[in-house]
Amino acid sequence: MLLLASALLTAYLGDFVLESGKVLKDLTIGYRTYGTLNADGSNVILFPTWFNGKTDGVKSYVFNKHPLVDQTKYFVIAVDAIGNGVSTSPSNSATQKGKNFPRITIADMVRSQHLLLTKHLNVNQLHAVVGISMGGMQTFEWMGQYRTFMKKGISIVGTPHMTGADMALWMEMATSKVGGGGKRSSGGM
Repeated sequence: MLLLASALLTAYLGDFVLESGKVLKDLTIGYRTYGTLNADGSNVILFPTWFNGKTDGVKSYVFNKHPLVDQTKYFVIAVDAIGNGVSTSPSNSATQKGKNFPRITIADMVRSQHLLLTKHLNVNQLHAVVGISMGGMQTFEWMGQYRTFMKKGISIVGTPHMTGADMALWMEMATSKVGGGGKRSSGGM
């Protein structure tokens, strides 16, 4: 039985073949759990992070007066996306730093989450995947890749296919310089 643990946990998943065919070496995924797993494991909700988001930010959606996910009823697994600075990223990879870090896709993030769940946490069914923004995009990918692994998919301001405006915003955010504390150090949006 998995217990309440809001502290950051990590899972080493090893070398991970990306959708592109390239290998992301020594993949480590960060995650946090909230709530208690029930006896039959049927109350698991996966909460992937949004662009530039980290799992410690999920607390505000779980612990408030009107929670998005009720951690007294569900066992929430919040997962740090590949590349977010907690999970293996260009900034913390020992062997693929900076420009040597391979490009990753939403599908890569979802496959790594599935691997985390099935091989590391022994979860074989999700009650739901709930994601906001880029987490919502991951939710759509879950619906496509692993629709029988989950009962529900809840995408909040996610998009299954990026429009031109989405792409422009994504590229601006992805290529802008980010300073300490997640604040932009140049330009503004």
